[in-house]
Amino acid sequence: MKTLLYTITDFSPYAAECINLLFGNMIQDTNVDYCVISNNPPPPDFKYNVVQTKLNANYVGFLKFYSKIPDGYDHYIYMDSDILFFGNPLSLIPTEDLSIVIENCNIRDEWHSFHINDKNKIPNVKGLNAGTFVFSNKNFVNQVNENILNNYNPSWSTIHNA
Repeated sequence: MKTLLYTITDFSPYAAECINLLFGNMIQDTNVDYCVISNNPPPPDFKYNVVQTKLNANYVGFLKFYSKIPDGYDHYIYMDSDILFFGNPLSLIPTEDLSIVIENCNIRDEWHSFHINDKNKIPNVKGLNAGTFVFSNKNFVNQVNENILNNYNPSWSTIHNA
């Protein structure tokens, strides 16, 4: 069983170093391949596989759901590049087809809604953290990508599109 662990980046300053920390501190497993999806080329000495694409949006986070994530894997693990994970990535794979991380705090919390003045306009619910998720069927990213494309507005700010 093969697993792809991937992250995204625009290779802004220090991004490569963050990715090296993310991938390099995990327990390495021969059943896990590592990949970076980016809208920019990597630095010359970057050691991980990079899938480079053109991003037709103002939010690099949309690359999490890039439809051309490499094929042929039984599981896909996504992690934001600013995460430090010291375990075996295979321990993240659930028995279900999809895993999500629920935030510990309400999305009305200042951490999530600092830019919104009227907190009553925000639903009183917990949020989903899109910084880590696992899936086994690539149709998941195609469905999310379709929702993004159907709702993307180029005149909105990065925050509103996110």
